[in-house]
Amino acid sequence: MAGFWSSLPYHTLVPNQTTVMVPDAVDLVSATLSDPERALVVAYVATEATGRNVEGIAATLRLPPGKYSLGFISPADGKVIETREHVSRHIKETPQVPLPAFTDDLAIRIDRLEKHERTMIPGTQ
Repeated sequence: MAGFWSSLPYHTLVPNQTTVMVPDAVDLVSATLSDPERALVVAYVATEATGRNVEGIAATLRLPPGKYSLGFISPADGKVIETREHVSRHIKETPQVPLPAFTDDLAIRIDRLEKHERTMIPGTQ
C-alpha cells in the first residue's frame, strides 16, 4: 500500500470535501484530496471503531462532466477490490455510488478518462 500512497502527486492535490461524501450517520470518517480540475481524486474512508465491517453504504460523488475510472482499494494490503466506470453529466449531478463491503478502511481513487464539454444545468438556460 505504501507504493500507492507514495505514487500520488501530492503537490497537485488539495483537500476537497465535496467531491466524495459519505453519510455522517454510519460512524465513518473520510478525507478527500483532488487536483483543481478533479481529474484525479483520492478519498480515504475509515470506521471509527477498529474491526468494523461496513456493507450497504453509498458515497455521493460530485464531478465535472466526463468519464471516470473508480478504483476501490484495501489499504491493509493494497489490493484493488473493485473497479468501475462512471459518467458525470454535470457538476451539480450528485449520484449515490455503492461502496464495496470493507473492514476498517477503504481508499478510493478516481481518474478522469475523458473530459466532456460542460453543459448548461437544466433550468439555467
